[in-house]
Amino acid sequence: ICDGEIINLIGDTIGSSVATVGWYLDATATSLLTNTLDTSFTAPIGTYTYYLVASSASGLCVDIDTFTVTVAPNPLVNLESQIRRFGEEQIVIVLGNEDVSYTYKWTPPTDLDFDSIAEPTTFTEEDITYNLMVTDTNGCTYSDSILVLYLPNIDVTSGFTPNGDGTNDVWNIRLLERFPNASVQVFNRWGQLLFEQSNGYSTPWDGTYDGEELPIGTYYYIIDLKDPIQKPLTGPITIVR
Repeated sequence: ICDGEIINLIGDTIGSSVATVGWYLDATATSLLTNTLDTSFTAPIGTYTYYLVASSASGLCVDIDTFTVTVAPNPLVNLESQIRRFGEEQIVIVLGNEDVSYTYKWTPPTDLDFDSIAEPTTFTEEDITYNLMVTDTNGCTYSDSILVLYLPNIDVTSGFTPNGDGTNDVWNIRLLERFPNASVQVFNRWGQLLFEQSNGYSTPWDGTYDGEELPIGTYYYIIDLKDPIQKPLTGPITIVR
């Protein structure tokens, strides 16, 4: 049986001369486990032999039967709790301790290249939790899960038109809300900082500096996603009026 499963000892006696009965931990019937025919319990990993001893009232007639059980360890895996996929990159779900004798089953199979290998590649474009069931040669199983967070490529527009017509009046950066700790800075061509927002881009830039409209022209941004994997994004942003 597998670790954590219940050991069921079920005994039976024949004849009317049986006066006492019990399951013992040794062949000499000195370590009594239970004096009932049926019992259930769990045991640590290992191999155990249990002895069913029946005797007459005089103790002269004794019969012994045995039951041996092996408690096998369950398979183990070493999944991280979550990983991230950025844009179009290919992400392999790393197991860490693959065993060729095990069988693997991932559910759901959505956006996986294979669902019956230890370390599949995911192409998901949404947050998803994958569940893994591992089975060893003893039929023992272990399950685990991993959350894959999808972070799309940031869509940085090249310009905007803050002219008050209600269309494209602010510099919207699509998908940046997926990075709540990001910071955005805008500079002029001489390196003067004109706009800065940290801990997310909750209020898009309206093309002003100190409350005054900036002239038509090209400015330069640095978008730091505050992510150890992603490099800061840099480039030009043009104000058109």
